[in-house]
Amino acid sequence: MASLVRQVLYGWAIGHASRDLSSFVVLMQNASDEECAQALVATAAAAQWLQSSEAIDLPFPETYLSGEALARSAEDRTILSEYIRQLDLVRKQLKGEEVSRILLVGAGMVVLTHSLACVRDADHLLGTGKSLWRAILRGQAIAVEMTNALFVPRILVPDWQPPEGWQLGTATTTLQELDVPA
Repeated sequence: MASLVRQVLYGWAIGHASRDLSSFVVLMQNASDEECAQALVATAAAAQWLQSSEAIDLPFPETYLSGEALARSAEDRTILSEYIRQLDLVRKQLKGEEVSRILLVGAGMVVLTHSLACVRDADHLLGTGKSLWRAILRGQAIAVEMTNALFVPRILVPDWQPPEGWQLGTATTTLQELDVPA
């Protein structure tokens, strides 16, 4: 599973795609279904870790990602910008780790960062975010063999339905099983 995960986290084969949304969307559109499955699993692991850790001072912005709240005001965009800033700092701290589960969480943070940027700047990036997630969800048939839980930002894929047996926004794996420090 480390091929795309390592590429996204370290930028070995994709240059600045982990920082550049347009390049990242192209990367995911050209990725294999297996690599898209890796992105799904990584995003679920990162969301789970962020929801239960205190690594970021702000609460996990699930209401924005679900579409329950829209980033319409300057205050909303400031909150999301600060979350993205802190998320990037945490991802950089994880970057030096060699544990495969930490790589997984770090790569998922890249997907979440781009997703949050699309939600924050929905006026001009919502379509880009939807394109990104259409590409990532190509891997769901494979991801269902890897996990029974995932995190999908419903604002970016409002018509998506989980495969039978999957849980939304939760995971059965504990942080200890992921070998990720809380």
